[in-house]
Amino acid sequence: MPLLVTGGLGSTVAAAPPAVTGISPAPGTAILPTTQLVFDVTVAGGVPFTVLILTADMPSLSIREVVHDGFGFGPAYRGPVNQRTAVTNGFRFTLMRDGGWPSSPTLTPYAVAGGLENT
Repeated sequence: MPLLVTGGLGSTVAAAPPAVTGISPAPGTAILPTTQLVFDVTVAGGVPFTVLILTADMPSLSIREVVHDGFGFGPAYRGPVNQRTAVTNGFRFTLMRDGGWPSSPTLTPYAVAGGLENT
């Protein structure tokens, strides 16, 4: 899993990469347009993340969408199904793309540890 690490004011801090667990439907299952995805993104040890960004790659569209920017859902993920719920050391995501999934997405979490100050 990719990991962004910043501590603000030019410093860096150690952070554990995010783990994705509790994935439903199971990996390798075809994602239909109306499939609801549920999974947890957590960190065990190290410095906990302060912001978690989630992206979705859509192979059939050759695009990467921002699912959640750490503060709110992106434009294609504003429907009532989409939720981010706090769990121990992270978040549980429940997702269904507005208008449906055009193909099976590849979801990637990016964890940011430390401050988000401009340096």
